[in-house]
Amino acid sequence: MQDGNVNGVNGHLGPDASNPNGLGPSPAGGTLRMRRKQSYGGLSGGDSSESNTVSRKLSSIDMYRRVPAELMQTTQRGSIFSMMALCAVTFLAIIETVAFMKTSYKQVLKLDSSGSERIRLNFNITMMDLKCEYVAIDVVTALGNRQNVTKNIGKWEVSGEGVRQRFLGRNKDQKDLEHDHYEDEGQIQNLYGSIEELHENGEDAVDLDPELFTSLLESEEYLFVDFFAPWCSWCRLLEPTWEALAEEMKILTKSENNDDDNFELTDDADPVAGTKSLSGKAVTIGKMDCEKHSDFCDAQQVMAFPAIRLFVKGKKYMRDYDGDRTVDAFLDYLAAVELELISGHVVVAEERNKVIGGDKTKNFFKTKHQNGRKKKDWHYEDHPGCQVMGFLMTDRVPGNFHIEARSAHHQINPKAANLTHEIHHLSFGNPLDRMGWKVSGMDSKILTSPMDGNVYIDTKKHQAHHHFMKVISTTYEEEVQVFQVLSQSQTMLYNKTAIPEARFSYDMSPITVAVSDNSRPWYDYLTSLFALIGGTFTVIGFFDSTITSLKKK
Repeated sequence: MQDGNVNGVNGHLGPDASNPNGLGPSPAGGTLRMRRKQSYGGLSGGDSSESNTVSRKLSSIDMYRRVPAELMQTTQRGSIFSMMALCAVTFLAIIETVAFMKTSYKQVLKLDSSGSERIRLNFNITMMDLKCEYVAIDVVTALGNRQNVTKNIGKWEVSGEGVRQRFLGRNKDQKDLEHDHYEDEGQIQNLYGSIEELHENGEDAVDLDPELFTSLLESEEYLFVDFFAPWCSWCRLLEPTWEALAEEMKILTKSENNDDDNFELTDDADPVAGTKSLSGKAVTIGKMDCEKHSDFCDAQQVMAFPAIRLFVKGKKYMRDYDGDRTVDAFLDYLAAVELELISGHVVVAEERNKVIGGDKTKNFFKTKHQNGRKKKDWHYEDHPGCQVMGFLMTDRVPGNFHIEARSAHHQINPKAANLTHEIHHLSFGNPLDRMGWKVSGMDSKILTSPMDGNVYIDTKKHQAHHHFMKVISTTYEEEVQVFQVLSQSQTMLYNKTAIPEARFSYDMSPITVAVSDNSRPWYDYLTSLFALIGGTFTVIGFFDSTITSLKKK
């Protein structure tokens, strides 16, 4: 082998042009591999080639490849689509953010397994034309009835202008009234005898008709009238006492010249039967059959029988008489009225003695005056309305509570019973505190008491509104329980002998609604936001590409 022939038989130096890696034929016809090594600073040149390989592999999976700016072309259409995309993304992002910030709830229906046997019913109702003394509340359920419920209920008188007046108390039943009768072998007998026996010497109570009533109002300064109905049991019980009062008013005449304890009995003391001097004035005792003169009694707003009224100088004096129904009680009442009428000036002994009733009446004035009290049973204004407020504890079964006109000592006139009412509040369940309202939301007020503020007017006689409610138990976050109410109302007609009633019927649903917070996690919000942004640009880019392709064709 010669020294200059390094690469083999070809006899030329350096690597072959076709063999850049320095491989050439060996003297034996094989291949000779030459290793070219370069070193700098102790680093091998082979590491650089490996890094380039890794870089090339990473570049091959680049999903965000860039096109040089000089190769990109802007168009007017592209600018318009870009502005549309930005506006759409901004609008959708705002809506998505608002939806994320807003609290939403999830509702689940399931059987009510609370296990409570009773439910609280809250109400605040104003009867527009029904006096508190006649307001009665009854509760009727599938498990039993309760009449004239007064527990946890308060009543306020309301004036004709709708202004709430005095508080009539709660848990207050109507007091028992005394009558001039006794029971003999199971039969009720009047102290003055039967009405037939009292009529043997003539009828002393003036039987009034509308014309005579109007005439006596103009001519007589004092007129004491009993508005009655023949079918009224309380009226039949009062009839002998009223006749006895008229007879005593007729025959008892006090002589102004005699001593206080001396009375002169005469049969023709006054020209009008059934009258007696009241401090020099005539008191006429009359009665009117409201069955015969029903229209006139309706005009007088006679709501219950018997309605005992005193008219002074042609006008009704205060409210109806509601005291004991005895002759002595009537005399005391008339004497007290005179004391009230003459109290505008100094009441001297001579004037005080010019009253009816003798010693009993004088003792009445002495007791009342010395105690410094006035008998106020007949001094209150005659308010036509009544506001009823409170709550009932009722069984969780279908039932109703109703408000009707009733009295323990009167028979209600069905034609005069007006059940027009306004519902200030009506709901079920325990009242919520501030935290309970915060958890349940303000919308729950509308759902739990949808009838609040409604007025139901009865425009005709013998009718009343009935309300039907479906009550659904609802729990919020397993902490707060309320009862949603679905209500319907309609006017019901009654026959002429039935007394109308405002009825509130309810039915408990066996299904309860469980409401829980359905707030979204933050990553759900971000996912939706990115989807909106990407989807918007993709869709608008698709439209742009489609339009471009169509133009090229």
